[in-house]
Amino acid sequence: MLDAQGYLKLIDFGIAKKLEEGKSRTFTMIGTPHYMAPEIMRGHGYGTEVDLWSLGVILFEFVCGYLPFADELDDPTEVCTAVLKDPLDFPGRFKDAQCKTVIQGMLNRQPKKRLGAGEEGPLKSSTPAYMHM
Repeated sequence: MLDAQGYLKLIDFGIAKKLEEGKSRTFTMIGTPHYMAPEIMRGHGYGTEVDLWSLGVILFEFVCGYLPFADELDDPTEVCTAVLKDPLDFPGRFKDAQCKTVIQGMLNRQPKKRLGAGEEGPLKSSTPAYMHM
């Protein structure tokens, strides 16, 4: 969505969940499977790292023109299998190495190793220098 000045605005927080005080994990499974992080599908609980995964999916979709996993599938079970197991492949025409690195980092299936995860968030020291702009 765009506001009156043409700026992008985030919308649709209807499925957002506020974590209880002192809690860092939840178990709710709701949303579109194509954008769900693997840890949501596994059902063992998850934290805010899932938002980084979803942002990675959106970035991939913006720059490649299709979803990174199960783009052609509609069956939720098949989509979940693809998200959990399929390799992350970029189209041959996509040559931006830095952008690839960012997306690959956000689509890391290990939540604690996902780009932007951890106590210091997206600006932790292991973040590539171009992410500090």
